[in-house]
Amino acid sequence: MESMRPRPEWNESWQKEFLGMMGALKPEEVRILMEGPRSTKDVWIISLLYKEYKILKKIKEK
Repeated sequence: MESMRPRPEWNESWQKEFLGMMGALKPEEVRILMEGPRSTKDVWIISLLYKEYKILKKIKEK
């Protein structure tokens, strides 16, 4: 049964850039980045992906 709450809109800010930076992501990670988290596990995963994005962004700026 699908949740009644609306799906989050695609966030153009960091998710799209992160998808371009990363060569190989798991299909589950791509889904979470594009559709948003659906469960507590997804929230944990997107949090880790965001931390990884910030690290890669710092390295790229140097």
